[in-house]
Amino acid sequence: MMLKPVAMLLSSLLVVGFSPANVFKSRPQILAERASGEYVSGDYRSAQEAYAQAAQADPDSPELEFNRGAAAYKAGEYATAGEAFANAAKLSGATSGLAVKSHYNSGNAYFKQGQYEQA
Repeated sequence: MMLKPVAMLLSSLLVVGFSPANVFKSRPQILAERASGEYVSGDYRSAQEAYAQAAQADPDSPELEFNRGAAAYKAGEYATAGEAFANAAKLSGATSGLAVKSHYNSGNAYFKQGQYEQA
């Protein structure tokens, strides 16, 4: 009866949150999806932490840095937001639309900190 242990293993994987749909996703994708859900639900601190983990797993992604900055800004963590937006601008290239948005948001983060010269 080898079938019973296999069935128990599969059911325990489903209980702990394993999803067959996640098999083909990278770790940064899974973390970013979790972060996006937390952001939408208004849990900006958790979203910022999850985006930070995703960005750490994929350090060349300007989108993850931008999203980390957006979550940090919404959480009131303006220094972290400014740093993330600056990283996003650097990673995305000087002429990209994301770089422009990143510079704009970085300026807003500096403004919120009272650092008007940098804004």
